[in-house]
Amino acid sequence: MPFYPFLSPQFFLWEKNLCGRKIIVLSLADIHNAIMKTKLVFNRKSRPGKQLIDIYVYIGGDKKIYIPSGLRILPENWDKKKGCIKGLDDEEQMNAFLKSFIADIEKYYFDFLIKGETITLDDIKKRFNLNIQRREVNKEDDFLDFAQTILDQDMRIKIQSKRPQQRTIEELKLLFGKITFKDISVEMVLKFDNHLRELLFAQNTVKRFHKDFKKFINAAIAYDKMRYEKNPYLRFKPQAWKPKTEFLQTAEITAIELADLQNVELFELARDMFLFSCYTGLRFSDLNSLNKNNFDERPGGLILNLNTQKTDTQVFLRLGEMFGRKPEIMARKYLAMQSDHKYIWGRSISNQKYNQILKDIQTAAGVKTLLTSHLGRHTFGTHYAKETNGNLLQTMAAMGLKSFNTAKIYINLSHQLD
Repeated sequence: MPFYPFLSPQFFLWEKNLCGRKIIVLSLADIHNAIMKTKLVFNRKSRPGKQLIDIYVYIGGDKKIYIPSGLRILPENWDKKKGCIKGLDDEEQMNAFLKSFIADIEKYYFDFLIKGETITLDDIKKRFNLNIQRREVNKEDDFLDFAQTILDQDMRIKIQSKRPQQRTIEELKLLFGKITFKDISVEMVLKFDNHLRELLFAQNTVKRFHKDFKKFINAAIAYDKMRYEKNPYLRFKPQAWKPKTEFLQTAEITAIELADLQNVELFELARDMFLFSCYTGLRFSDLNSLNKNNFDERPGGLILNLNTQKTDTQVFLRLGEMFGRKPEIMARKYLAMQSDHKYIWGRSISNQKYNQILKDIQTAAGVKTLLTSHLGRHTFGTHYAKETNGNLLQTMAAMGLKSFNTAKIYINLSHQLD
């Protein structure tokens, strides 16, 4: 599949200004040489039995390399016409892995080009741990040292996202000490799962540990340190768990509105943010970054119009027609107070700090339901579903939902409202 990078300074032939605008003319030869093509090749040496799937990488001219995927299959499980695996129970997962591997290679190449930096086939070989002589990987290498290196070098995730992954490495080290690549098995994953449950971790936390462990195993496969079929998570699936969706009754919302917060400014702000979430259903990421450009003045009143950060879905709410105009009144108050600030709340607050304050507000209001940043969204969905008589499409549109099943949860919950 061809890969066309964005324009990069290394491909400029010449440039000039025209009416104040920079016009860039590119050399067609340079563009051709910058194109990367990739495809999957099975058993390129035509040998019998289980053989390797390689990723063929071509960059302009006659330059090409083969990168081993780590997957070995029988000839009858390879669809030559479609270039994919067939006839295996986990063929969908294996094909997804191959697509992800190709995407990683293309992204690595693209990142160099967009910065105008030179990249060679040798760079790609080193990045994806290609061994030209195809010597066997040392199965005695320490898996946890490898996992730590992967985590330390991953610049795509933020520091706060690395902390739980670091905790996974530490728990594995505490339980097993040294882990070699040949040690990794279903039995090991089961032992790790039992260990986490003995520590009384919540179900979601246990699943997060497994997610991190699985990530490091997938990285080992991508770096050709393990074979795909040795992945224990092909046979072990963490126990599914559906958390109970909590929401606030009308009386509880009123209690929060009337709670005496001793005029503590940050508490007052957090309460208003939480109530605005109850009135509009905004996720914390959208709530925290609200700005004046998200509001429009219309003949019928103030409109909230934004694209959600999580799903990039448009949310269009007529604030004057909801919760007795409470969200409109609150929005106008903060828009007037913070007219020169980037955010309507006058500041940005971390999710962790926000949740800490919500616990104090819960105590002050005498509410039994645990207040969290996402509870406001659940509360809105439940009340809005009742106001619209269980209209599925209206509930989805108001909350920016893409799943019918999620909307049905709120419709079912609406029957529990007092």
